[in-house]
Amino acid sequence: MRVTASTFYKDYAKSVQDLKSIYNKSMQQVSSGKKYENAYENPLDYYAGKKIDNLYNDVVTKDTMIKDVINRLEQQETTSRTFHSQMSDLNIKYEQMASASYQGSVETVDTMYTYVLNKQQTLTQDLNATYENYYVMGGNDQTTIPFTMSADGMELTYHHKFPGDSYETTMTMKYDPDNKSFNYSGTYYETTTDPTTGRVIATQKSFNTEDEVLDKVLQAMKEQGRMSLGYGDINTLETLPDTYYGGLNMVTGLTSDKLRAMDPKKAKIAIQDAMNTSAFGLNAQVIDSTKKYRDSFYETMTTDTTTTTSITSNTTYASLNTVWSETALALGNYVSPYIQFSNGSQMSIPFSDTIGNFINDYNSNHDPETDFLSYDENTGIMTHFYYGESSTSPPIITNSVPVITTTTQTVERPMTEEEKEISKESALQKLNEDLNYALGKWDNAMISVSNTFRRIGVATATLDEVDNQLQTAQDTYIKEYNDHMAIDTYDAIVQMYQHMYSYNAAMQVGSKIMQNSLFDFVQ
Repeated sequence: MRVTASTFYKDYAKSVQDLKSIYNKSMQQVSSGKKYENAYENPLDYYAGKKIDNLYNDVVTKDTMIKDVINRLEQQETTSRTFHSQMSDLNIKYEQMASASYQGSVETVDTMYTYVLNKQQTLTQDLNATYENYYVMGGNDQTTIPFTMSADGMELTYHHKFPGDSYETTMTMKYDPDNKSFNYSGTYYETTTDPTTGRVIATQKSFNTEDEVLDKVLQAMKEQGRMSLGYGDINTLETLPDTYYGGLNMVTGLTSDKLRAMDPKKAKIAIQDAMNTSAFGLNAQVIDSTKKYRDSFYETMTTDTTTTTSITSNTTYASLNTVWSETALALGNYVSPYIQFSNGSQMSIPFSDTIGNFINDYNSNHDPETDFLSYDENTGIMTHFYYGESSTSPPIITNSVPVITTTTQTVERPMTEEEKEISKESALQKLNEDLNYALGKWDNAMISVSNTFRRIGVATATLDEVDNQLQTAQDTYIKEYNDHMAIDTYDAIVQMYQHMYSYNAAMQVGSKIMQNSLFDFVQ
C-alpha cells in the first residue's frame, strides 16, 4: 500500500503542478495581454511581435518628444510675437514723439524718455523669455540669465556657456550714438591646474579686440538644437528640424543655417549691421537723443574756452659773412606780433597787418641787396635774409624752426536765455533726426523678428503633420501586434477561471487523499 501510495502521490503532485502552471499562465496573459511570454512557445509570432513592439515604442517616444518640442516652439513663437508687439508700440510712440504736440513740454519729454528707456529693459526680458526655464538651450544653466541690459539702456550683455565650458563667456555690446553702432568687448575664463593641490584655478580675462568678441558671438549664433522627430535623416543634420529660434538670431533675423553658410568675415559684418539696425540699436539711438533733449530743459550753465598761443624758435647758428635767415610763423593771414632778430632786437607787427603789406613795408625801408623778407605761401613760413659784413655782426642764423605752444582754459558761466533756447533747439533737431533715422529702419527690424515666428509656424505645422502620422502608425502597429501576440481578453478571462476551478478541485481531491493515506499509514 505504501508503494502504491508513493507512486500515486507523485502522479498527483505532477498533475497539480501542471494545473497550477496553466492557471498562472492564464492569469499572466490576462494581466499582460500577451499570448506568448517566451520565444519557444511560437518563435515566428514572438519575434514578429517583438519587432513591432520596438517600432511602436520608437513611434511613441517621437510622438511624446514632438508634443514637447511643439510646446517649446509655441513658447518661442509667443515670445517673438510679444517682442514684435513691443516694437509696434515703439513705432507708434516714435511717430507721436515726432509731432509738435509731444515736444516743448518738459513733463511730456521726460515721459517720452522714461517710456523708451523702460521698453529697452522690456525687450531684453522678452529676449530672455525665448529661453524661459530652458537656459540650458542657450548654453546656460537656470542660474545664468542669457541677456542683461544696463540701466541707461545702452549696453546689452550676452552671457553664454559654450559646450564643454564650465564658466560663462560675456559678450558686451555698447551702443555709440555718435557712430550709430555697437562697440564690442567681453570677458572669458582661462583655467589652469595647480600642480601641487590639483585644484583648477579660473582666471577672468578680457578679449583683446572686437574681432575676438565677434568670433564668440558668431559661434553662439551658429549653435543649433536639431532633433530626430520622425522625418529627415539623422545622418544629415540639415534635414532634421531645428528647435531653437530665439536669442540674437531672433533679433537680427540671421538664422544659424544662414550664418553657417557664410564666410566667417562676412558673417561677422552681417551681425554688426543687423545689430546696429535692430530694435536695441535703433531704440538706443532714440534713448540718447531723448535724454539730451530732456536735459536741455534743465541746462543753466555753459563753458567758454580760451586758447593762448606762444611762438618760440629752435635756432642753429653758422659762421660770419654768410646769409642770415630768420623764420616767423604765419597765423592764417597774419604773422606773429613781432619778429625776434638774432641780434636781440625786435620788430613789432600789428595783427591787423597782412603778410603781404608787412613784407612790402619792410623791404621798402631796407636795402634789398643785404636785408629783405620773403614769404612762402605753401608752408606759411616767412624768412628774413641778411648779409653780414664784419666779425662784429650779430650771429648769423641759418635755420630757425618756429615752435607753437597752445594753452586751453575752460571757464564755466551761466547761460543766457538766448543760449538756453539755442541749446533746446539744437537738442530737438537732433531728436527729430534720430527719430527719422529710427523710423526709416524700423520696418526692416520688425520684419527680421516677424520672420522668426513665421519660420516657427512652418516648423510647428510640419511637426503637427508628422505627429498625426505617428499616431496613425501607432494604431497600425497595435493592430499588427495584436495579430501576432495579443489574446482575446474575454476568452482569456474565461479560461483563467476554468483553470482556477480545475486547480481548486485538484487541491480538494488532494486533501481527501491525504486523510486516507494517513489513516492507512497509522494502521
